[in-house]
Amino acid sequence: MKTLSISIILVVLVIINNSVFAYDGTYLEYSQVHHFAQNLHALEPSATLSTALILSTQIASNFSTSSGIIVPLYDNPGNDWDRVIQAKIAHPLVPILGVINLENGSGHFQNPEYTEAVKKLESGHVIVLGYVYTHYGSRNSTEIKTEITNYKNWYNVSGIFFDEMSSMSGKETFYKNLNDYAKSIGMNYTVGNPGEDISQSYIGTVDNIVIYDNPGLPPISLLDGWHTNFSKNNFSIVSFDVDKFNQSYVKIASNYVKYLYITNGTMPNPWTSLSPYFENLTASIQTPTLIENQSSKIRIPMSSPLKQFKSGIPVEDIVCKDGFYLAIKLDHKPVCLKASTISKLSSRGLLYGTQQNNDPRYTTILIPPGSENPTANKTYSPNIAIIVIGVNNTISWVNQADVGNTIVPDMPVTQDGKSFGGKFLAPGKSYEFTFSQAGEYNYHGEPHPWQKGTAVVIQPK
Repeated sequence: MKTLSISIILVVLVIINNSVFAYDGTYLEYSQVHHFAQNLHALEPSATLSTALILSTQIASNFSTSSGIIVPLYDNPGNDWDRVIQAKIAHPLVPILGVINLENGSGHFQNPEYTEAVKKLESGHVIVLGYVYTHYGSRNSTEIKTEITNYKNWYNVSGIFFDEMSSMSGKETFYKNLNDYAKSIGMNYTVGNPGEDISQSYIGTVDNIVIYDNPGLPPISLLDGWHTNFSKNNFSIVSFDVDKFNQSYVKIASNYVKYLYITNGTMPNPWTSLSPYFENLTASIQTPTLIENQSSKIRIPMSSPLKQFKSGIPVEDIVCKDGFYLAIKLDHKPVCLKASTISKLSSRGLLYGTQQNNDPRYTTILIPPGSENPTANKTYSPNIAIIVIGVNNTISWVNQADVGNTIVPDMPVTQDGKSFGGKFLAPGKSYEFTFSQAGEYNYHGEPHPWQKGTAVVIQPK
């Protein structure tokens, strides 16, 4: 979407679909939500699983990963910006992304008011992107790169939002080159906004694509098409001229797209102020937490995992006996195994879901064979890991593919003096990183950007 007023778009990660798991006398309660998209963008998924085990299946990943909300603030820095920062403070595990827009782009000179406002957003852990229009692939790429450079030098933003993205085949290389340029100067995230459905060939040219930017709520049938062959992290939707907030719709749509935004604003510019539904959206997001196992908590009968599964209990809610952990076999059926058995079988590619090393402090994530092929629809296994600080917060990535791979965080992460990612993994090699701070950390593979993963780090309670 395009506007002549100074503006910013923000994204808030939302969580929906409560799930409860048993774990060593405690229950893990994890909900998920979703995002918006329009002149904005947003980022990535999360699956529910036992903290001692990390449950993640490719089949269910699109329907069990966290989503977020992108919020456009098309006004000068002020009250709406402060409301977003306050929402981040109130919901520290909810990612918020802002897309600033000065004069339909970076402007011709640095604006000190925006410089300070962006610093304030960043210090409040709001990730900021810069708005650039592309005129559906016909704008001179040198002009676009100049604006990208201005955003980096003047405001040190974390990424770029490419508006007026082409939806017709033939411009894929144009956008991939712009994406690569932004990454080459230190940016970490890109979003494209064609505002409508797009050719599959554009997947991977940018990190996220806004496939709906129109009045009203898009029908679910629009989202339940070819898109389900890919991670929902690739897609966002933005709706304006919506006269009533519909929480049920948000929960359903969040199964299909990474980011979502809904406002009652109307044309010619629906983004002049923050949506009146903003607080309802952020309040709907529940962050992962460990809570005490009280007698009032719902208990699942301790029958075999297969019997629990056949009785209708969702696979992520299946409970194992003490000393055993839940895993998913290649036929997608649940099984309870000892940690050592899980580690052995998963290292041989014989488990579909989550696994854990013999050392319970470690969580193993595999880069599976064939994942270097973009048409194989393979990514990290599990692609979403919920880990608990002090329990299993060291992740070991093992490269089982036939080619090298580099783990790259979507946004820079430094904890305890060490930077996350950036190490090349030759076939058969592993890489470890210990997370010490709660949050949701999205990452991808290079040179295989279709490989996307998330580490959800939570504090024990």
